[in-house]
Amino acid sequence: MELINRFKFFFTFFRIFGMCYQTPGMSRKVKILLITNGLIQFIIVLTLIPVAYLISLPSAGNEIMNYVQGACILLVHLASILESLLTMERQLNFWRFIKRLEDIFEDNFEEIQIEYGKLKKSTIKIFWGFVIISFVTELGLASYLFFLNRTGTALKMSLIQWAIYVVSVLAGRIRYVEHTFTVELLTLFIKIFNKNVRSLKTHLITLKKDQAVDEFNRIKLAHTFIWETSRSINMCHQWTQFLNVLLSAFQITSLCYWTYFYTYLNQFISLWRKKRSFINDQKYEIFNVLCQICILMQRRFFKC
Repeated sequence: MELINRFKFFFTFFRIFGMCYQTPGMSRKVKILLITNGLIQFIIVLTLIPVAYLISLPSAGNEIMNYVQGACILLVHLASILESLLTMERQLNFWRFIKRLEDIFEDNFEEIQIEYGKLKKSTIKIFWGFVIISFVTELGLASYLFFLNRTGTALKMSLIQWAIYVVSVLAGRIRYVEHTFTVELLTLFIKIFNKNVRSLKTHLITLKKDQAVDEFNRIKLAHTFIWETSRSINMCHQWTQFLNVLLSAFQITSLCYWTYFYTYLNQFISLWRKKRSFINDQKYEIFNVLCQICILMQRRFFKC
């Protein structure tokens, strides 16, 4: 498929964090490599959950909430890897239905190619948006931890905790980009389908009975393939997106709670002027709130 060649770079990028993203034409060796990579990263991320607990040893309420949020991020990463491993055949079905839609709308070949070009441009924008926003967010967090923790032990512990979660945070964002791409691809064919339905409605009177039956059968078949394509997308992302919704709800609740808490105590600004250890200092929650805002803004940018 020409579409696969156009987006080959992005498909490779989607697989970096253990996602077994399947496309037609992959060799057996590549599939084995993807599965092996996914299993290895699954084991690594799974071990990070108890490691993060042993490093932070949360005892107070805010420390426990921080750990739970971090553990949820790791769980979403685990779900993404596991779901991509278990839905490999459904991913291939998605591409088979896309190919059948291309065959059905072969009269719209030039229009499809133009839409593919537009989709590639929008995907490039989303990709660079992901790179820039992630770089700025994580660099800002790392810089804050560095300047906040002057002592060697506190700085080391802070950066270790940041390193544990950063890969899973990026993996969650990549999953959003990948899901956005598949939805936009399906939307492309829905637009072409609607255009063909309107065209058929306009010229139906001029068609002979046999021609009208053939057109109706073609539209019916296209509708079936679009429905199956949509079903394949949902089946490949349902658990990851469900967990993402729960995580987002938890993050928003945490954001609102800490914003209210420090505003009520009139400490929202003054906390930034104090210099204490990262591990025992509640003012880190303020930066956590700001990080959540950045994440929510990024998801808004991705239209997810």
